[in-house]
Amino acid sequence: MVPVVMKQGTDAYMKVNFQLLQAQSPFGEQAGVIQDIEEIRATLTYDDGSVYILAMQDVNIDPIPFIGLSGDAILRVPMQNGIGRHRVNINWEFDLVNSESETITVDTNTPEVGAHMIYTVLDRQPSTTTNTGDSEEKSYIWYNPASIHEEIPSASPSEQTPSRSPLDLACYWASGATDGDTALELIASNLYENGGYQYYARTEMVKWNFGFSGDSNEPTATFRYAEHLRSEFMECNDAAAQTKLMANFLGLPATIVRLEPAEDDKVIATPLGEVPNPVFTNYIQMVGEGPKWQSDEGGDYFPPRSVVGDFFGHGFGAFVRVLKVNPGPDEQEVYTDIIWKQWDFSQHVVTQLNGRVVDASSRTDSVSRGLEVNPDFFLNQMNFNHPEGRRDVVLNVYKAAFAQDLPQSFIENSRVDYALLGPSPKVQSMVTLEEFLNAALYLYEDRALRKTHGFNDFDLETSEAEKLEIVK
Repeated sequence: MVPVVMKQGTDAYMKVNFQLLQAQSPFGEQAGVIQDIEEIRATLTYDDGSVYILAMQDVNIDPIPFIGLSGDAILRVPMQNGIGRHRVNINWEFDLVNSESETITVDTNTPEVGAHMIYTVLDRQPSTTTNTGDSEEKSYIWYNPASIHEEIPSASPSEQTPSRSPLDLACYWASGATDGDTALELIASNLYENGGYQYYARTEMVKWNFGFSGDSNEPTATFRYAEHLRSEFMECNDAAAQTKLMANFLGLPATIVRLEPAEDDKVIATPLGEVPNPVFTNYIQMVGEGPKWQSDEGGDYFPPRSVVGDFFGHGFGAFVRVLKVNPGPDEQEVYTDIIWKQWDFSQHVVTQLNGRVVDASSRTDSVSRGLEVNPDFFLNQMNFNHPEGRRDVVLNVYKAAFAQDLPQSFIENSRVDYALLGPSPKVQSMVTLEEFLNAALYLYEDRALRKTHGFNDFDLETSEAEKLEIVK
C-alpha cells in the first residue's frame, strides 16, 4: 500500500486482493485440497498500540482451476483523530475449508517487513493558498521514499537529495493537534528547536515580487524549496515559508506576512548620510543560536543599541566582535555568539493563519520585570560577570551621544533576585500581529519613549503572499 493522506477522524476504504495458491493434480480430487474460504478477518494495529477490527464488505472469492483461489474485498479503515504520522500493520486470518470439510485457520501480516504509512491531516489543502512550482521540485513536498518508513523522520541537512521530508515532519511535529492554532504552534516550535537550522540573515531562498502581475493585487513570492530542505541555514523568510507550506499540507490556509517600514520611512538621515531605516528588536534569541560564552574571570560585554545604534555606523551582525575582560597573554579579540541580543531588521516575515501570527525564526523574552523599557543593561550583564567597572563608561558614552543622562539604570547582578529576572525564552505561540510586534520590537507601543532612548521612528506596513511558487 502506498502512503496515503486522509482527513483525521474519517474512514478510508481500501480494496484488497488475495490469492491462495496450491498445487493440484489434473487427474482427480486430492484429499485436503482447499475448496473455499469460509471467513476472512483483518485487524489493523497503529504504532501507538491502538487496534481496530476492520469491517469487510463486497467479498468475492473465485476458484482458479488447478491453481487455487483468488478473491478481493473492500476494507473500511478508520482514521484516528488529530494530525499524525502513523505506521500501521494489518494482520489477516483466513478460515479455509478443505475437501474433507475441515476448517483450517492461517494468518499472515502485511506488509511482511516494515509498515504501511498513513498521514492524518485536518483537511484538504485549501485552494486559496495552494502553492505552485516545478514538478521535480514539488516531488520533495510529498515524502522522501528513502526515509518514509523510519520511526522518526529526519530533520538533518544533506548535500544531495533532501533528507527532510516536509509532510513527514509536519505530521510528526504537529501530532495530536486537532485545530489550526495548535498545529502551527507545534510546527513553529519544532522547526525552531529540532529543524536542524542555524540563523543566517541572507540565504536568499525566498524572493518577493511586488509587480502584482495578472489579476492579483497581492505580492507573490518564490521559494527555492529543495535547496532549503538541504541547507543548514535559515532566515525569517525561509522559516515563515516552511511553516506556511507545512500548514498547507495539513489543510490550513496559512500565508506569509512581510513587515517593513512604510515607504516614507525606508531611509533615514544620519551623520553618515541616508541609510536604510532599521527596525530594532527587543533582546531576542534567533534559531540555532548557541549558549553564551562566559568564564570565571569575566565574560564578554555587548553594548546595547541605546548606546551604539546604527546611527553612528556601529552595526552588529550575527557574530559580535568583543573584547575579553581579562585576556590571557595569547588572547586579544574573540568572536562569540551571544544568545540574547538586539537585532535591526530592514524587514521581517512571519506566518499568518486567520489573523494570528507565529514566528519560527526567533523567540522573545517571556519574563516580565515591571520595567518601563527593555532592560538593556540587565541582559548585557548576562554576558559580563562584573559590570561595575563598565557602568560609568557606558553612562558617559550615552550622555556624550545623546546629550542627556541615561534614562535607566543598571540592574545590579549582586541583587538576590537577579537570577529570577530572566531572560527566559517564550515558546512560539499564535498571537495577534499587534501582540507579536509589542513583544518583538523595541518600545513599539511608545514612539516618544523610543525617541528618548535614541531609537528611530517608523510606521510599519504589511504585505501578504497567499501562494508560493516552488523554484530551483
